[in-house]
Amino acid sequence: MRGKILISFLTIVNVSCTDQSEFFIKDKEVLFGKAPTVDELDDLEKDEQVKVIKDLCKGEVNSKVIEANFGANYSSCPWNTADNGDRINAKITARVERNVVFELPPNIAICDISFTSPQSSMNYDDDFLLLLDNAVVATNNWMVSEGYDEFGTKKMIFDKHPHFDYYIYDWSKLIYTPAKQPSVGNVIHEAGYCLGRNIGSNCRWPKTENDGVIQVSIASEKIKEIMLENLKNSAHSLSFVVTGDDDINTDCSSSQVKFNLDIKYINLSE
Repeated sequence: MRGKILISFLTIVNVSCTDQSEFFIKDKEVLFGKAPTVDELDDLEKDEQVKVIKDLCKGEVNSKVIEANFGANYSSCPWNTADNGDRINAKITARVERNVVFELPPNIAICDISFTSPQSSMNYDDDFLLLLDNAVVATNNWMVSEGYDEFGTKKMIFDKHPHFDYYIYDWSKLIYTPAKQPSVGNVIHEAGYCLGRNIGSNCRWPKTENDGVIQVSIASEKIKEIMLENLKNSAHSLSFVVTGDDDINTDCSSSQVKFNLDIKYINLSE
């Protein structure tokens, strides 16, 4: 009788129960006694997914290290190729995209990804964007988050995720936007955009056309949000994009850029 009285004051969330995924409901939050299946986790609202993963990641986690190596590219931009545009001074007109696709085990949820760059120096020309599963995690181009059109009107370049606070890379929205550089600092600086900087993320890189160290540390909350979008996929990608405007000698070029990704994850029920 006591159980029936208690449940009348709670909101039941429609989640299927299996032998491997016990759960109970308390204060409108779904609490799993065991790890849920991918489908059970995917059925929850986005905020509830993050809460469940945060709780599960407090327990035993697994680790896998992935090497993402973007080889040096000293060729200029491929203007007028595919969906790249023609050369225009001070406009982003072309880019070179390099992707590293990595496989993770099935039936897992990501807790965190640590980025370590073993190289002592890197360079790029003009702008770079670092993408995780097509989400912008770092770029020297401050206009990604503080964009203006040619008339000085505030205009965001990329769309945000419909639920989470991060930008989704889309070349069709970036092409022909102004190619402006932050004027902060000398060689190493922290201008530009670093996903989650307001909650503990920290990024550093050299100014365009200069040598320097690249460091990327993204808050685990943002990593969880990005990876939840591809919860049912075992294939993921890290991408390094370099853009240019009109310099036929150096635009879209970069030195080798290498990251070691230390991926922390928990196993879900099958």
